[in-house]
Amino acid sequence: MSVIREGDNVILEGLVDHGVYPVRHEEIDHTVILRGEYDVRGAIYGRRLHALGSGAVHGPVVTREDIVLDERNL
Repeated sequence: MSVIREGDNVILEGLVDHGVYPVRHEEIDHTVILRGEYDVRGAIYGRRLHALGSGAVHGPVVTREDIVLDERNL
């Protein structure tokens, strides 16, 4: 499992065996970045979602703004 909190980003790589939600009020505006080969076994909530790689999310995805699929990495 690889969840890294870096500034205003939450970066997910590899197997993540749980959903990803804001933990504190300040995290509501974070961008979630899916990087490399990922397998998220739960839901994702974030202000934005950027998928930079390929993988699967086994749950609902909710964003307040954008969902970006970087086709150069697909």
